[in-house]
Amino acid sequence: MTSSPSDLPATRAMTHPDLQHRMHLLEHNGQAVMVMVAKSVSEGLALDDTVAVVADTTDPVGGPMARAMAERGDGLDADAEAARARARGETPTMVACVPTQLAVALFVSANANVSANIAKPVYPGHVRAVVVGAGGSTLVSMGVEKLARGGSA
Repeated sequence: MTSSPSDLPATRAMTHPDLQHRMHLLEHNGQAVMVMVAKSVSEGLALDDTVAVVADTTDPVGGPMARAMAERGDGLDADAEAARARARGETPTMVACVPTQLAVALFVSANANVSANIAKPVYPGHVRAVVVGAGGSTLVSMGVEKLARGGSA
């Protein structure tokens, strides 16, 4: 995981507890992010037009967003998935990929700064990921070199 373009702060140096929670979600869902990115790319979405969303389904913003993505996607029951995660002692999380334009629209009211930065070009071989949880959202850039060369995650 790397920080995004230079106008975005490096996440490793920050100590804010809410940010730590979001980075914890990303670290524990990194493999799922790569699987979803690979799936999206294989279905025709360009890597540089892909935004991964990792949403804590118990969050006031992440929960409704996760339910909407689940219904729009494979028809998963986000609430049932959340119950299963809680039973395992995990934070209920939804991982999905959307095109850049949709991600910009999704975050414009919840976090205008994240929305504006999603619209900026991503580094080659990277994908944008927005993590929603602990009452906020954080945008990071993740290296996916294998995918950029046509391989799998």
